[in-house]
Amino acid sequence: MTYTAFVTRIKNVRKYPDADRLQIGECFGNQVIVGMNTKSEDIGLYFGADGKISEEFLTINNLMRKLDAEGKNIGGLFDTNGKVRTQKLRGEKSDGFFCPVEYLSYTGVDINTLEVGFAFSEINGHEICRKFITAKTFQARDKKPRIKSKFINFHEMPDTDQLAYKMDELKDEMFLVFTEKIHGTSQRSANSIEEKHTWYTKFINGIFKRTILEPKREYNYVCGTRRVVLHDFESNMGYYKENEMFRKYVHDKFVGKLRKGENVYYEVVGYAAENSPIMPPSDNTKLKDKEFVKKYGKVTNFNYGCHPGQHDVYVYRMSMTNEDGVEIDLSWDVVKYRCGQMEVKYVPELYRMVFDRKIIDEDFLKFCEKYNSGDSTIDPTHIREGIVVRADGSKWIAWKNKSFQFKVIEDIIKLRDDVIDMEESQDVGGEI
Repeated sequence: MTYTAFVTRIKNVRKYPDADRLQIGECFGNQVIVGMNTKSEDIGLYFGADGKISEEFLTINNLMRKLDAEGKNIGGLFDTNGKVRTQKLRGEKSDGFFCPVEYLSYTGVDINTLEVGFAFSEINGHEICRKFITAKTFQARDKKPRIKSKFINFHEMPDTDQLAYKMDELKDEMFLVFTEKIHGTSQRSANSIEEKHTWYTKFINGIFKRTILEPKREYNYVCGTRRVVLHDFESNMGYYKENEMFRKYVHDKFVGKLRKGENVYYEVVGYAAENSPIMPPSDNTKLKDKEFVKKYGKVTNFNYGCHPGQHDVYVYRMSMTNEDGVEIDLSWDVVKYRCGQMEVKYVPELYRMVFDRKIIDEDFLKFCEKYNSGDSTIDPTHIREGIVVRADGSKWIAWKNKSFQFKVIEDIIKLRDDVIDMEESQDVGGEI
């Protein structure tokens, strides 16, 4: 999972209500708070939610908070963790951070060469930003070396880009399907080709230091996270332990049901073990929103109707891969049909349309807000994460669009010291 900042123009700059020295603007459809020197169409740098800006960048540009002699906070907008926040300030949305392009001058880059649309995380050897990952999540990442997978056609699930950053990829006549974005952990299963080397083939190929004898190939069931291939669960018990064995039970739902070469990609929600939720809960009281707490309670648990100890599966993609490794996506309607055959659930469909360029840029993003916010359609006891907009066809093309409210909650969760994000902790490729 990557994170980048962007060179962009700020739009619709206007006075901030109830504040004399602040203004409001928009970048990529997100509302940001800026100073009085910013004007509409100014070119600057935009850092979206869930990023961490480098200490060097913050320090040089006097953006990091510090304590004075009396222990009071002075200085800039950022805590020492450098996290880009999504929050409400005096009742106004603040989603990301915008600053002058001149803030990059210390890197030695000619700022006049930076064009609108340029995405970056490092410039001239200076790290500018990265994805924000909690310390506990980083520590939980498995440090064992990965080996090359024996399942040569078992493809990783590509990252889903933010819709706001990829508006130029939308084309007229694209058939778009909006589905609810599920806040769980990704997994994939397949009936895929496995290469099996005998001791003899290894011996002969080792002598000649090249492939003389091809390995035996046969179809077998395999599963994995977004990046990691999991095959022999029993031998991996030391890695997965009890609270990770839910992945085996979920995978077993597809064993014996997938056609040769068929792949299924899905979200797992609910609980990893009796009292271990797959996704960490949120302390809603930190929102300081009485109406939100009244509706959803003091704590948000993203359990999607699952009781403690239970988990559930929601399929969002299926494909077929031939013996040459070429992967072709099944249409969304065929995905739903196959899920019915296998008796598994698929992510809720919210809307479908044929894209028309007359609905463009921020107008289309505002249109999407009708579907990316509100209660989860699966479980109204918590909000939905957002939507995924997919271009239905033979190739996986999709973009995500999270709701502002969810990003605020996600921000609160990630600022806890004890949080481990299961999804991010396994964002390392290979096989174990």
